[in-house]
Amino acid sequence: MGFAALLVSLLASSSTSNDISRWSHRTAKRRQKAEHILQSIELGPPPPIFRPASASSKTFSYTGTPIIADDIPTLASPRIDWNCINPALDPVQGGKLRPDTPRGARKRAQVEAFTFVVSSILLHHRQTCIFADMNTADENEHSIRQAVAVADVDISTMEGEHNNNNGMTKKGTTIIDAGCGAGNLAIPLAGLLLPTYCSEDNSSDHHDVNVLAVDVNEIALQRLRERVDPPAIPTPIPVPVLPIGALRTVCADLADANDILGGIPPERDVIVVSLHACGAASDMAMNLAYQRGAPFVVCPCCTAKSLTRRNNNNDNNNNKANANDDGYAEPSASVQRSGATADIHYPRSEWLRANLSSPSSSNEDDAGNNTGTGTGTYTTISMEERYRLLSKVADVGLGPQTPTEQREQQRRAKQIVELDRLAHGSEQHGYDVRLVRIRDHDPAIYGKGELLMGARKGSVAAEILNRLPIIIV
Repeated sequence: MGFAALLVSLLASSSTSNDISRWSHRTAKRRQKAEHILQSIELGPPPPIFRPASASSKTFSYTGTPIIADDIPTLASPRIDWNCINPALDPVQGGKLRPDTPRGARKRAQVEAFTFVVSSILLHHRQTCIFADMNTADENEHSIRQAVAVADVDISTMEGEHNNNNGMTKKGTTIIDAGCGAGNLAIPLAGLLLPTYCSEDNSSDHHDVNVLAVDVNEIALQRLRERVDPPAIPTPIPVPVLPIGALRTVCADLADANDILGGIPPERDVIVVSLHACGAASDMAMNLAYQRGAPFVVCPCCTAKSLTRRNNNNDNNNNKANANDDGYAEPSASVQRSGATADIHYPRSEWLRANLSSPSSSNEDDAGNNTGTGTGTYTTISMEERYRLLSKVADVGLGPQTPTEQREQQRRAKQIVELDRLAHGSEQHGYDVRLVRIRDHDPAIYGKGELLMGARKGSVAAEILNRLPIIIV
């Protein structure tokens, strides 16, 4: 190698080392700023949301003890015996996922959690006929069995007290799966709940339940319909996946609440569910519930995608326009599905706005800011910028190489972002809300297992959500 080539090689190596050093420095400073924001919120006033009865009498101090709990309680949703279920209803088999994988286990646990919560709301008691035998060797089953038994007794006493207060009626219930995709939640819900709560005749215990699967992506909806339509090749004993009328699909933008809700008769009850609707789409799902005064069960994901704002200002005509006509992307594009509309702002709640505006969270050491001065003086960044950092930390992907510190920051940031959503529901819409985690969703491995639940204060649904059992370790 000649001298010139050697010199070029050394310079390139030096440049690469400098780039890595600068990247490491910026990353360290971002984590430092994120930690400052997280601690200021965790030590600040608590969010105005429902707290379990065991903590309702707790006196919160401001002397340095974290207000927000170290972790989210896990919902004690019983297992479903998938061996006794039509394979088309199984998110693993029906969704063509590889069996015996962590992803498959999570998909089943998600369906179990949603089925458990929705079935509890529907008829004010635990839905037991499809769940696996509780006398299994699972280390948590004893705690679950006790919790469910206690909850059953408590909830059964509410039927007479609240029968005219937003309880489930005899006029039927529509379950809206907002952002349904290819039906990994909508299909099992329709197949598992309807045979349990609907009788073939018009007897007194008949309750008309159906599922409305809503998504802006027509290709995904077509895949859903293919999964439940009768097979093209005749089988010796045809087994329908779903009863007639159990599930219907609507291709619509979740921002178009009037279009979605307008197709449901006003006398019907509504429950809104949503599983991994990206970014602001989860907030749009919750808005559907608020507009109808309905309970919601939502598991959000991809918090950073909500930071992108749509260009169409929630105009349905623009949503359906061609990009060549107005310069906007189609709503079926990922950025449009997950971007925030003009009526959705972050932070969502006054609680988090106040926390992010307080002096404790606004003073940041600028040693690692863009100026690179490293003076150690203090500067103020906007509330919006602090929320952006928080949302991005909450959306960090977790892999085998993710450092422990980064995993912990992701878990804490995600919890705060979801509490912000729930606090908005409590402050602005008069909802009792609750945050739990879906079982088999270890936050150190998978950061999208938080389950947000809410119902109007004083309603039977709110009481039921209040009393849902959690796993006691």
